[in-house]
Amino acid sequence: MLSQYLLGKAYYSGDGIKQSYGKAAEWYAKAAEQGEPNAQYKLGVMYEEGLGVEQSTEEAVRLYRLAAEKGFPGLRFRLGELYEYGVDVEQSYDEAVRWYSLAAEKGNADAQITLASMYERGEVIPQNFDEAVRLYREAADHGDIRGLYNMGRLYECGRGVTQSDDEAKVWYTMAADAGFADAQYALGELLDNEEQTEESFKWYAKAAKSYRRDAENGDTAAQCNLAWMYQIGAGVEQSDEKAKELYGMAISTIRSAANRGDPAGQAKLASMYMLGNGVERSYEEALKWYTLAAEQGNRNAQYHLGIMYETGKGTEQSWEDAIKWYRKVAENGFIGVQMKLGELYESGKHIEQSYAEAFRWYRIAADRGMPAAMLKVGEFYELGICVEESYREAVKWYRKAERIYLKEAYVNDDPLAQFNLGRMFDEGIGTEKSIEDAIKWYRMAADTLPKAKKRLKELTGEDTESGDDWE
Repeated sequence: MLSQYLLGKAYYSGDGIKQSYGKAAEWYAKAAEQGEPNAQYKLGVMYEEGLGVEQSTEEAVRLYRLAAEKGFPGLRFRLGELYEYGVDVEQSYDEAVRWYSLAAEKGNADAQITLASMYERGEVIPQNFDEAVRLYREAADHGDIRGLYNMGRLYECGRGVTQSDDEAKVWYTMAADAGFADAQYALGELLDNEEQTEESFKWYAKAAKSYRRDAENGDTAAQCNLAWMYQIGAGVEQSDEKAKELYGMAISTIRSAANRGDPAGQAKLASMYMLGNGVERSYEEALKWYTLAAEQGNRNAQYHLGIMYETGKGTEQSWEDAIKWYRKVAENGFIGVQMKLGELYESGKHIEQSYAEAFRWYRIAADRGMPAAMLKVGEFYELGICVEESYREAVKWYRKAERIYLKEAYVNDDPLAQFNLGRMFDEGIGTEKSIEDAIKWYRMAADTLPKAKKRLKELTGEDTESGDDWE
């Protein structure tokens, strides 16, 4: 078995023998059939790239799975990518998260960063800042500069940790010293806000140098970041002409990818037209490129296309088209849109009312950890709306939501969670009505949320300044 693998390896590289992908595949296959994991991995790569065999991602995935079950954290990460993006396999976020988790447990930094980002965003898995912090920290503890930078970012904005600019600077500095451009820029910005002009300019200048290096190597994100720095004169002499040149380089690369049919390139080009970054803002062009990307299954494009049809930007307003694209995004696991569809079906606004469909989408979002959806599922059980009335089931879902809100309200100091707890006590949703407790939670959220201030004033008469209500 080992000798067959080594012979395949020799044919693959041409080491001491005439190079032949066909012969390499033949010997790798013999070793792979006997369970040799390195051969399974190498043969999988050959099938994915079509080297010496007919290209087959399906066969590559089969071989990757066999090898991944025996180890190979990097391979587990690759399987996660294939399932997340549906590359010639049926897209499955559950499978993607499973493989990312297995890789992360073995210390694979790529998997730790990817999984942390998924937990932080909370789009396809329940948002969990504690898990995001844990995974970013694990990567950072092993010296991964992305982990160091993201820990700084979390401390700066207070996500999953107590907000601390001092802690943010510590993490940013470690990543910045290692040459990570985003950390250098973030550190410059943080110091700029503290009016430490000289130190701020030093880090802006380092960021500009790092971005310039990456920009010259064709990194479009670096080109755009450097262009922005020239626009505002951060660390470089302000120059609209230079900014325009860099945006032009980025757009040329992105447009080439978009014209080749790359959905990520199409979505990026659409975003630039939508925001007017480096191009003249054009909602019509944004719609065109988002549509091309969305039709290829790009979830980000599908979501933005739904928004454009809902708001009538770049096209005639159409709830029918908006809901069509929202449904695709929801079916792809976007929790927030699953909740939105539930609300649309329940209200009957812009779509034929269906309590059954509303409950179905609420339940999907609730099962994936969204507390607002849990409250709706509890309400449907309490009132017997399209399900058998069950106070026991209602309380179960209300309690689940309450536990999540309590954790977010206390540990993460989340004002929205505080407001929602206030509303639960205010209206007696899943708990005994208590105006005293409602006031306590509204008061905690009132510094941030105008709607909390408004309700607090209604209950107590407290004269608090407030902006426009969010609802």
